Amino acid sequence: MSVNVNSITDSYNAWYDYKYGGNTRGISASEISDIETRWKSNLKSWEAQAAKDENKYEISDDDFSSSKAQGKQNAKDQTGCSGKKGGMIARGAADAVVSVGGALAQAPGTFLNKAIEPIAPGKGPWIITAPLALAVGIAYQAKKPNKDEHEAAVELRDDMLPNAQGDLSEAQAVMDEATENVIELSEEANDVNEDANETIEENKTRFDQYRGALVELQEKAKSGEKLTDSEKELYQELVPSLQDLGEGIQETAEDVGEEVTDLRDDIGSYQSEYDSAADTIAEVQGLTDYAAGFDETAQIMTYVEAVSQGLNVATGTQAALQAGKYALSHNIAGAWAWAFVGMGTAGAVMSGLGAAEQYKWAGDIGQEIDLREATQDFGSQTLDSYNDQIDIYDDNIAIVEDLEVAIPDDLEIPEEIPEMGETDSTSDSPMLAQQEDDKKKDKEEKA
Repeated sequence: MSVNVNSITDSYNAWYDYKYGGNTRGISASEISDIETRWKSNLKSWEAQAAKDENKYEISDDDFSSSKAQGKQNAKDQTGCSGKKGGMIARGAADAVVSVGGALAQAPGTFLNKAIEPIAPGKGPWIITAPLALAVGIAYQAKKPNKDEHEAAVELRDDMLPNAQGDLSEAQAVMDEATENVIELSEEANDVNEDANETIEENKTRFDQYRGALVELQEKAKSGEKLTDSEKELYQELVPSLQDLGEGIQETAEDVGEEVTDLRDDIGSYQSEYDSAADTIAEVQGLTDYAAGFDETAQIMTYVEAVSQGLNVATGTQAALQAGKYALSHNIAGAWAWAFVGMGTAGAVMSGLGAAEQYKWAGDIGQEIDLREATQDFGSQTLDSYNDQIDIYDDNIAIVEDLEVAIPDDLEIPEEIPEMGETDSTSDSPMLAQQEDDKKKDKEEKA
């Protein structure tokens, strides 16, 4: 059998799925018959529970959103990065324009070269592009574009995301243990309730037998027939025995009611475990949403910056070569051009370092993106597990709340007859033997 028929939780879930869930577990009709036979005393409460609107317990949308927002704010506070895409794109675009400016200056340099040619023959665009290349290199080293985003991504990669995955693992373990305990408590409550109903049923059967014997003796006495000594003795014992059985049934019901209530409260105590897990899931979701809000854009901007700095390397190098050629060809008269060689070379070196740095940062951010996506997947799986387990929690709460002790409503004891007449020592009642057997059975059970 694919259902543990001795488990009330598994049996209820299988029964509910068969009746109302489209039988996704493929339960057979014979299995349902076995379940309904085993748990026939619970079917009424199961039907009532199934008929209710499904107002499952779960963390509210407001609470989840609040925890999610807290997770995002925690990430902002720890990384010190706003994570706003718009600002990064605008800032990165501006930096890229400045960087590419060195290369674009080739064209206006050629125009200016024609303008100054009559005054200073032989000068080329390097007279403009060399200083501009230097300016771009200096600007990069001063601004360090994408630095804040890179540092935030590294903080996420090396600390926050690994810790978040650890928190999710812990939340999953807490929920698994809570659900296991909830099911055990639910089944314990059902066993206690079932045992009580069996005890009450046995005592009610005995009560009915004793009451029958009492009525039989009363009828005999009323008819004027004499009772034997043993029947008279039995008669005197039946009334207190019936009283004890009736009181015992009431006490059993009260004791079990208290015990089941305590077990229900024990189950309810695990609600905080699920709440805590939901808070963790929401906070991690806030963290990953924060990271997703800037990391991919930041990686793109590091590549853009790397390319633009690479163009400045080419521009500065070309300007340095052109200025050097001019200086060599004009001897002392062109010595001043060596300053432009230095400008172009310095700009190229600084931008070369910048390009390498940006490519490294892009790789670091790429690692963070991979880890962030893995954390998002893990978070989604944990959220699915939470939804499944909170349903199990809710079902077991409902099962225990619907447990009932079947208290008989006909526990009345026939009134005693004041005078039972004379004794007939020659007659004996068959109910006396029954009474003696019951006494013997009680002693054996107590032993």
